[in-house]
Amino acid sequence: MNCLLKRYGLLVSTTAVLLSLSAAAVASGWDVPLERTAAAPAQAGGMAGIRQAGASATLVANLQGLGAGSYALDVVRKSDGSALPLGMIVVTDPTAGPDLEANDDVRERGNMHSEDLKVQASVTLPPGLAPASIAQIRVKSTGGTILLRGRLGAPRASTSAKE
Repeated sequence: MNCLLKRYGLLVSTTAVLLSLSAAAVASGWDVPLERTAAAPAQAGGMAGIRQAGASATLVANLQGLGAGSYALDVVRKSDGSALPLGMIVVTDPTAGPDLEANDDVRERGNMHSEDLKVQASVTLPPGLAPASIAQIRVKSTGGTILLRGRLGAPRASTSAKE
């Protein structure tokens, strides 16, 4: 699947498939399930993790079950509960594109369901944002509704889309 991550005016295109996380990655303590809220599609979910390399840290989010469209990625700070936007994730359906090859079957186009769409987004955390200062990782609709939420160091999230 194609995933576009737009951050600070930069547009990056990646192709990724949702991969299961290795036991070593899960043991890092920074992997957290992204649980769906009541506003999310029934099949939506994912995992997010923070990988630190020296002074920089990268947030990696593996998402599945969201329909084609744009989604906001943000984190919530532990200190004051403020949200910090990290970028936009654009999920595309490769079967909905206008490009047809000579051997493509038109009947197969556009039949991909949202539960089949899987993407991986990666973004470097801004300077001054320490991974330990993050309370939540959230994926929201463009209207601001929280669809997926992962809580770091807390009990599993409820399914409420409200704060």
